[in-house]
Amino acid sequence: MDANQIEARLKLGEDSATEFKSAVMASYIVDANDIAKEVAALANSGGGLLVVGVENDGTVTGTGTTEQTDLLFRQISQACERNIVPAITCRLLKVEVRDERVLAAEVPGYDANRPFLVRNIYYVRDGSVSRQARPAELERVVLSAGNVYLDEQPVEGSGFDDLHMEAVDALLSTVYGFQRSAHDDEGWDRLRRGHLAAVRGITTQGAPTVTGILFFANDPQRWIQDARVSIVRIAGAEFRADFLDKQEILGRVPDQVAGTLQVLTRLLPAPARVVGAERVDSPGPGGIPLEVLREAVVNAVVHRDYRAPSQIRVFVFDDRLEIVNPGGLLNKLTLENIRTGGISQRRNNSISSLLAKYGRREALGMGIFEMIRIMRKQGRPEPEFENLGHHFRMVLRIGPVSG
Repeated sequence: MDANQIEARLKLGEDSATEFKSAVMASYIVDANDIAKEVAALANSGGGLLVVGVENDGTVTGTGTTEQTDLLFRQISQACERNIVPAITCRLLKVEVRDERVLAAEVPGYDANRPFLVRNIYYVRDGSVSRQARPAELERVVLSAGNVYLDEQPVEGSGFDDLHMEAVDALLSTVYGFQRSAHDDEGWDRLRRGHLAAVRGITTQGAPTVTGILFFANDPQRWIQDARVSIVRIAGAEFRADFLDKQEILGRVPDQVAGTLQVLTRLLPAPARVVGAERVDSPGPGGIPLEVLREAVVNAVVHRDYRAPSQIRVFVFDDRLEIVNPGGLLNKLTLENIRTGGISQRRNNSISSLLAKYGRREALGMGIFEMIRIMRKQGRPEPEFENLGHHFRMVLRIGPVSG
């Protein structure tokens, strides 16, 4: 973290990953519990940057003399060690910005000791405010403790210019309702960067994350080669090497979801059954309700392990659809509790949250439970699941096809 990087954060202002603290207003003596609260909130919310010596509006007022700066340095370090449970280690730097000294604390977001407690309270970031975590938010923090969110980490070698600004603009307009015509170029760029940081598309230093690459890069597969879906159509009910059809679905995450559904709708038979003398069409491709098919695809994209050197593989047989996903169940999940619903543990927190903003994923861990309920209601066989260690397999049975 250097002066230029801090300067860029000052221009953007406070957000869910950035907090400014005045040293002048505190007479160059910080409140240890207040500092601990801000650090813990950032750590519980994916990490961020605390800058002491800056007013809320981004004005740099500094940390005083060398002696006063050194005292503040020690106070911040001690607050992280003594006032947060368990203690947290931050990278604390002295930086000169606009001819003033400031102290920058880089707060980690992937500490195995998360969540962090201050005076018996768990704090999280809500925009530019640190507040007590709600029960559902605390559950999310607790469940993710010790689980490094790969999708929130930077992609080595990538830069901000590798993101496609039209894709970012589409997010701002489609999801958030912002109109470019209401902002000048500088204001729109600040809005872009601020929201990219808020959805963990970029780090506090402005580097694209795995989420940023997957949702906004010009060519996501250039950076994450196996972030794709392979679909094959196989004649019969057994694996064989000669495929009737094979498709590779590339592009950004929303495009992969839409593309996969489009191909499956084409490849799956359009079944029907006969009731008396009447032909009755089934509710979706292969007799699989569309909402179930969509949920199966979204689950695969959201919950796959993007570290694994393997793509999502989809096999369409005569009698079934199989989706094999890199990444088995996380250690707090079992085949039993994913079926009962209400228990969710995210492997990819930001991908899950961002796809939810596009309206394309399940909520509150009820996705699989809802799939089972819908299939039962329509008299269809329930989805079948198998945890294969490093992979997860889902099977949806295809309905009878009329001759």
